[in-house]
Amino acid sequence: MKKSGSVFSEFKNIEIIIYVVVWLIVFSIPFFRYRTYNLILWDKIYIDWIKMAALLIIFAFNVSIFVPSFLFKRKYYAYFISLFLICSTVIPLAVWSQIRVDSYFNTNMPPMEISSGLPMELSSNMPAPEGYHIDKQVTEKSTYTIIADYLIFSILLIGASTTLKIASRWITEENKRRDIEKEQLKTELALLRHQVNPHFLMNTLNNIHALIDINVETAKDAVIKLSVLMRYLLYDSAQGKTTLAKELEFMESYIALMKLRYTKKVSIKFIVPKKIPDIKIPATLFI
Repeated sequence: MKKSGSVFSEFKNIEIIIYVVVWLIVFSIPFFRYRTYNLILWDKIYIDWIKMAALLIIFAFNVSIFVPSFLFKRKYYAYFISLFLICSTVIPLAVWSQIRVDSYFNTNMPPMEISSGLPMELSSNMPAPEGYHIDKQVTEKSTYTIIADYLIFSILLIGASTTLKIASRWITEENKRRDIEKEQLKTELALLRHQVNPHFLMNTLNNIHALIDINVETAKDAVIKLSVLMRYLLYDSAQGKTTLAKELEFMESYIALMKLRYTKKVSIKFIVPKKIPDIKIPATLFI
C-alpha cells in the first residue's frame, strides 16, 4: 500500500496547486479590470483585494479544517458553529478595512484630471466630466449593504468549496477502494498458489509412486508433466501474469495428472478452443 499512499499524496498536492493557481488568477482580475490606458485605479483594486482576501480566508479554513475535521466526521453542529465564527470575525474586519481604504483615497489623494472624450470608469476620488453629475449618496454603498454582499459571496463560496472537497474526497476514496481490491486479489491469488503447490505435489507424487509398480512408462510421463507444472508454478506464476495459452496448457497437464487417480470408468472432458486469444491473465487463475 506504500505505492497507493504516494499516489494519494500526489493527488493532494495537485489539488493544492489547483487552488493556488485559481486564487492567483482571481487576485489578478482587479488589476487588469481597473487598469485603463496609463491609469491604474488603485482604490478600487485595493478594495477588491480586501474582499478577495476575506473570501480566501473563509475558503482556506473551510477546505483545510472545517470540512475534514467536522463535516466528514459528522460533527455538523461544530461545522456550522465554526463557519459562523470565522464569518463573524473576518467579514467585520474586511468591511472596516474596506471603509478605511475608501476613506483614505477620498481624503488624501489629489483629484485626477480626465481628458475630455476619454472613456474610462470613474473612481470615487475622480471628478466627473463636464455635463455629468454623480451623487455619492446614491453611488456609495451603505455598511449594511456591504455586509450583505460579503455574506452572500461567503455562502456561495462555502457551498462551492464544500462541494469540491466532497468530490475530491470521493475520488480519493474510490481510488483507495480500487487499490485495496487489487491488493486483496493479489493476496487471494498468492494464498491459492501456496495451497495448490503442496497439496498438488503430494497427491501427484503418491500417484506416481503407485504407478511405478504398475506402468513404468506412464509413471515416467507423469514425472515429466509434473516437472513442467512445477516449473510453471515456481517461475511463470511468480511474474504475476502469463499468456492464456500457457495457462490452458497448464490446465491440460494438471487434468492429465489428476486422471491418474481415477479409473477409466470416469470420463473427464476438457474442451479448449482451437484459436486461443493472445491475451495475458493472472497466473493460476483457472486452477
